Amino acid sequence: MFTTCHKWTGRSFEIPGWRSSGNPFRSCTPSGNPLTSKGSSYVLVTGAGGFVGGTIARALIQRGVKVIAHVRSFESAHSLECETVVGDLSSASTFANFPKRAPDIVHAAANSGRNGDSYRQLRQDNVVATRNLLAFAEGQRRARIINISSVSVHGTIQESILDYSTRIQRPASYGRTKHAAETLLSESKSVASLSLRLPGILGVGVHEHWIGSLVARAMRNDAITYYNSTAPFNNVVHVNDLADFTYRLLEMQAWPNTGAFPLASRDPISILNTVQIIRDALDSKSTLVSLGERPPCFTIDDSHARKHYGYHSSTTRDAITRFTLEVGRGSDLQAHQN
Repeated sequence: MFTTCHKWTGRSFEIPGWRSSGNPFRSCTPSGNPLTSKGSSYVLVTGAGGFVGGTIARALIQRGVKVIAHVRSFESAHSLECETVVGDLSSASTFANFPKRAPDIVHAAANSGRNGDSYRQLRQDNVVATRNLLAFAEGQRRARIINISSVSVHGTIQESILDYSTRIQRPASYGRTKHAAETLLSESKSVASLSLRLPGILGVGVHEHWIGSLVARAMRNDAITYYNSTAPFNNVVHVNDLADFTYRLLEMQAWPNTGAFPLASRDPISILNTVQIIRDALDSKSTLVSLGERPPCFTIDDSHARKHYGYHSSTTRDAITRFTLEVGRGSDLQAHQN
């Protein structure tokens, strides 16, 4: 596949438009798009070498947005059809050659701590990196940042419903650093920001969450154990819904407010229904084993995002079914290729 990924060298250039019948992406420099009506403005997406950032970057490009994709290493930029900048955001020197023509920034770069990194490393990657990015943004005119955050900032959740006003209570290391990053952004007097607090993200390429583990067990026909069979559940967002919402936010000339709020899927379903959907979608022979009740258990109220920012999402049932089938088809394709 033809690619147009380039390491930024300090020269001002635009990637030439191109067309290919086999390429799903449009040119990175289209005309007539509301996000490109500001002249030479671009959208900078950090963490575009990762799952969430990469999905958002590709979705924006597909809609005709001029994207500059940040990746930590050049090797992770091979599938991005746009201008690319490379570097570690926790190093201030990384920003020396960043192009100053992207007043809109989607900040998806983060360290979730899955690899057992220390709190010090998480702070470098999540807090120091955000501080450096904010300093870069403050040097631009009318900059805005959409910060990809996490419901982990809330820590111990004792309420049955989590919303934008739920208190922060003893978050773990990852949640602490993400909350610190949110605070840095919210305190800026010159850069508007929104922090999107995400639950489990569904999409091919990420499986390190409860739904992903259920799908993996169902694909192996292993027994699936679960708690709280009758409890409602909507604590997931399909990554495509997130990408759609990000585009919607970028289209808005001004945000009604700034701050942090959670996202979820609509129309909660029971835990039992959740595991049944996964098993049935894969035609799995897994047995379902209830282990009784275990608090805490909560759903997410994302009405703030829906009312004030026009957030739309899949139903919980559709998001889980879609993810399950995507993973199942990917496994079938891999088995066929092997």
